[in-house]
Amino acid sequence: MKYATITLSLLCWIASAAATDEYRISLSRPNKAGDTFHMSCEGYELNKIVATINGEVADNVSEKTGIEFDGNIQVINVDSNKTPSSLNITIGKLIKIQDVSKTAFIRDEVKTPLLIKGTVVTASVVKYKDVFFIDKMPVDDDIQKMLSMVIELGKNRPTDDEVFGSQVPRKVGDTWEINKQKTLEGILDRGELFDKNDIEGTATLKDILMVNGKKCLNVNALIRINNINPPMSPGIVVKKATFKANYSGIFPVDASTDRLEEREEMTTYIMAENAPKPDSRAMTIETTIKQVITTKYSYGR
Repeated sequence: MKYATITLSLLCWIASAAATDEYRISLSRPNKAGDTFHMSCEGYELNKIVATINGEVADNVSEKTGIEFDGNIQVINVDSNKTPSSLNITIGKLIKIQDVSKTAFIRDEVKTPLLIKGTVVTASVVKYKDVFFIDKMPVDDDIQKMLSMVIELGKNRPTDDEVFGSQVPRKVGDTWEINKQKTLEGILDRGELFDKNDIEGTATLKDILMVNGKKCLNVNALIRINNINPPMSPGIVVKKATFKANYSGIFPVDASTDRLEEREEMTTYIMAENAPKPDSRAMTIETTIKQVITTKYSYGR
């Protein structure tokens, strides 16, 4: 019993010491041409539109599209931040999952493979947009949309370290503010206008994990942007528009080794109305777009 008590006390002391250890929060992992790694992703995008005319719901449409992706990645070029700006992707699988459920109680899905195993897709930036090619020809719209959900190329945007990282050492449980200016710079090119003061966001060191023998940072970040001003059709007035995101990832403490897992959940909400006219009916359209993607990385294949 005495030895058990000593052992328990020792374990408690070790746990207490680990909880007070401080770590530099380094999330970016520089790449170079020729680097290779393996990616597996799954997730979905949900689009919901509710139209109200004169206070009554006239239409309520919801569409959910899922994805399963698996592939080997080879870096062709990198941008100034050493983020891949062009890739070769050897497809393991690319599956589109369509939710065709008739009710909320009985789920029904249709899975459609979009590319056969072994297909090589090239990803490049064209006019600041990620574009995918097979044999130098652009892929069809379905494949373009699915791959865009899981692949994002570098365009000299601020890095994860600049937005979420911390040069100040942190211990488990610490929370710090994200860099609002860098967040603004990273999103401005996507067509939505907003002010830096409309950004709220924090990052937290949730835990220290041991993964495959490596000590890893488990980091979570929350972002909310109020009063975004998305481009709309003439005659439509935005009454409310917000963006929320929850990012998390597992990153080895040793910044020279590669990230292992990431998850992102992003929700955009827009409420818009038609410009009031004496002879027109009052119409309100609420649009919600939610995207959830989990990505796992492995190396040495």
